Amino acid sequence: MISIILGTYNRLEKLKASISSIKNSSLKESPEIIIIDGGSTDGTVEFIKEHTDIIYINEGGLHGVTRAYNRGFRLASRKYVTWSSDDFIYMPDALQNAINRLEKENWKTLVSFSIDVMDGKGFVNYGANTPIGAGSKELFRYVDYWSEDFITYASDNDFSMKIHMAGGKVLPEPTAKVKHNIDIKDELHKENLKDNNCSIRYRELYSKGVKTYKNTYVNIWINALSIDELINKLEKARLNNGWVNFYTDKDFGKTDLLNSLNVSVENFKGSSSYCKVL
Repeated sequence: MISIILGTYNRLEKLKASISSIKNSSLKESPEIIIIDGGSTDGTVEFIKEHTDIIYINEGGLHGVTRAYNRGFRLASRKYVTWSSDDFIYMPDALQNAINRLEKENWKTLVSFSIDVMDGKGFVNYGANTPIGAGSKELFRYVDYWSEDFITYASDNDFSMKIHMAGGKVLPEPTAKVKHNIDIKDELHKENLKDNNCSIRYRELYSKGVKTYKNTYVNIWINALSIDELINKLEKARLNNGWVNFYTDKDFGKTDLLNSLNVSVENFKGSSSYCKVL
């Protein structure tokens, strides 16, 4: 009933643990597992070939998360689709709980998983703007999948906004739990700092001529009269300016949604405090 699109690159041991968590889950039907590999050289290919129930796509290089996931999304054949990376571990009932929730909602709903990033704070659900979710294949197709303008980072945020803009919902499901075994010192994170095709394109898009991508995010003031207008302007601003901080003076009564989209509601401090008024 569900297709799992899993991205990987040279993290074989983490990949093994992730796949094991999927196969040992309480799913009523075996999932379709589609692995998109960025050109691993650590034995990943040989490992996957031992599993005839896994669909394998080797991109031969790091070309960006959005391109990789979109290939899997379009290939997925099950009613529901979710995405994951090789450092995600699913709790036994996470996937089935996500499916159970989706079966109760309309097809324009994306379910948000609760994530434990191993920082001692336990499982957190990001609600309306989720880094990992599950939804109908029909919904993914309807919003035209992920925007490849984002290449790697912010693509999941953009996907949530596209769903909101299409009249859909992104709803938290606290019982769908995953652990994210993050290690910013591992080789994949180091690779993203090198001059490969993915990181160069990412820096060109987000730096806007600035030599380093580590600068503080730009503050942007948004003037909007409705939540729909606000989300449309957020989408445009992120595509044009990369990842930025947004501010507005209108309380739309949707605090959780605004917080998840990184929008602060406060009084306008003047043009010297913000680079742009939209």
